[in-house]
Amino acid sequence: MTRHAIPALCLTLLLLVGSPSTLTGAEDEQLMRIYRPKHAQADLLEDLVRQSGPLVRADPALGVVLVQGDPAQVSMVIETLAEVDMPQPDPAPADPAPADVVLDLHLVGAFRSEADSSVAPEPVQKAIDEIRDTFPFASYQLLESLTVRTSPDGRIASVRGQIQSQDRVDYSVMLLLADERPKPEAIKLSLVKLELSRTDSASGKETAQIETQLTAAHGKTLVVGKTGVRGIADGIFLLLTARLE
Repeated sequence: MTRHAIPALCLTLLLLVGSPSTLTGAEDEQLMRIYRPKHAQADLLEDLVRQSGPLVRADPALGVVLVQGDPAQVSMVIETLAEVDMPQPDPAPADPAPADVVLDLHLVGAFRSEADSSVAPEPVQKAIDEIRDTFPFASYQLLESLTVRTSPDGRIASVRGQIQSQDRVDYSVMLLLADERPKPEAIKLSLVKLELSRTDSASGKETAQIETQLTAAHGKTLVVGKTGVRGIADGIFLLLTARLE
């Protein structure tokens, strides 16, 4: 046996028959010890304790680390191996895929005179009651509800529709999420834009819009703004509810 090599066949036989983990060579006072890892992989332990002095070699096939050299240095390396042979931490969980944001939009009409009112969903009705405290119109009516799904990919989500009342009013909505991961407590939109348009043969085209940016909490219904065009209501409020899916 040389200082820097161990015959593979002899080593395999020693491991298979359960021989002691310490071998000595009297002619050059060399000591070889075999360390069997309990937690870490053998090649990883070799990288941690490789240094000048004892010869340290990992055998991944047998799952052991071989240490050969001066007895005192070998004992020190074996102690170091036992110290660093610790359970490996679980890998950090991968970041979940960004959630889609679903936006429920509601157009609420406000009237100075009494109008036929429709039953609004609970969050919308609560927001209407809050509007009434600031804008005491005689009546409020839910004119339109729509749902838009957006994703944090930098693309604007848009939808168009019509509100049928005394006159036909066209609307368009554009929405854009901010460039950051949506969180339940902070769903940020860098663009919320509602545009209303009404075309009259006598007066031509009339337009009105709401444009803003906002931060909403998951499931919270917000009053985005107020606008209006003739022939539909005395005022139109845009309500928005953001939720993650």
